[in-house]
Amino acid sequence: MPSNPQSRSTARRRLRPDLSFIAEPLRRLAVPVSTLNLDPTNARRHPDRNREATRASLERHGQVLPVVVQRQGMVVRVGNLRLELARELGWSHLAAVVVDKDDVDAVALAIVENRSGELAEWHDAQLVAQLFALREAGLKEMPAMTGFDAGEIDRLLGLVSEAPFPELSAATERGTGQMTFILLPDQEAVVKDALQKARETSEVPEGNRNGCALYAICRDYLDG
Repeated sequence: MPSNPQSRSTARRRLRPDLSFIAEPLRRLAVPVSTLNLDPTNARRHPDRNREATRASLERHGQVLPVVVQRQGMVVRVGNLRLELARELGWSHLAAVVVDKDDVDAVALAIVENRSGELAEWHDAQLVAQLFALREAGLKEMPAMTGFDAGEIDRLLGLVSEAPFPELSAATERGTGQMTFILLPDQEAVVKDALQKARETSEVPEGNRNGCALYAICRDYLDG
């Protein structure tokens, strides 16, 4: 007697692994954790602070970046800590980019991927603005969520709280005509009121109302 098609469909669904912890676009790259091997020559070390921050990110956001795996031996060349933590978290799969590299290229790739992050620099004004916004939004466990410890966060946010106009509050970044300011809450209220008044009393194009309103205020200030 042929088996029930509905039963076969139910059985297939039961066999499908739970990939909900992997970002949806990456799920097609999922491979069983049991097939992946840690890099025995990995030159990176992960102290508790690094492990805690990475684990907190995985628990909150899931896997949003794939690990890089050398096909020969299925050795993880980029993402060893994520593999370790995935095992601790009981994940059955990880999204992985599997590459055909010989040992020389695979090791070189592992080194440059880790080293390039160290060569980057923080844009201090933007970092302070983002940390301030996260705190104002009520993000809990900021040290675990951001990787900055409580002392570092307090020091950075102290740059915003200095009165009346801290150096970083006046910092601007010019690129494609965009300027970023860090403002204290009471300063923000004044700026918003001024922009609103300028929009009502000036000819402000629809495409960039705030920018044109700020320009009008600055122009009147300089003319005065």
